[in-house]
Amino acid sequence: MASKQGTTTPTKVASPPTDVSVVAVPASTIAGVGTGSVVRPPIGDVLRQIAAKRTHLDNLDDNISVLIKKIETVLRKHLSVRIEHVMSEAQNGEQELLVFGKENGKWMLMVCVGRLLRSFPFDEDEAAPAWSEESSMPLLSCSREKRTLVFADGHVEALVRSAHKQFETQIALREKALKVAESIAAALEEVEIEEEPQPEPANHEDDLPF
Repeated sequence: MASKQGTTTPTKVASPPTDVSVVAVPASTIAGVGTGSVVRPPIGDVLRQIAAKRTHLDNLDDNISVLIKKIETVLRKHLSVRIEHVMSEAQNGEQELLVFGKENGKWMLMVCVGRLLRSFPFDEDEAAPAWSEESSMPLLSCSREKRTLVFADGHVEALVRSAHKQFETQIALREKALKVAESIAAALEEVEIEEEPQPEPANHEDDLPF
């Protein structure tokens, strides 16, 4: 409004409220009524969907466990030596291996963690073990997430495919060992050992009283 002097009176601006309270989520939103353009399903429906997915997930994990047992049974018929595949390697030299080997007298798939001390095959003058195993666990006893990744990331397939080359390495090493053993046995057979004369048994007839 204009004043008598022709000046304009400034309009008052309402100040913001000093007490701002937290607005609670209405129960209608939990029940499934949306606010604005966002529609949220009832929380009961969400739980029912989770239950259905959990059942499907559990069935998938059970099927993977069954297939692990089947694969182990087949591998026992064809493999008689330990084979391994590196799944991951840390900067400190620690490795995680997928192994088909013997544990407590039974051949099985295992996840092993340890350190590689030297490459295989090794030189004759190297006496230290090639692998320092820190822990091992049967694949069936690993978490369902670990079992899933072992298959999904292709580690089981890589293990089986590498078995042929590992067998060739094992055969070459054994052929070398056999030649060394044969040469040692032949050399020992040529050695003539002089036998020391055995003392004659004592005759005690002279000691008889008659």
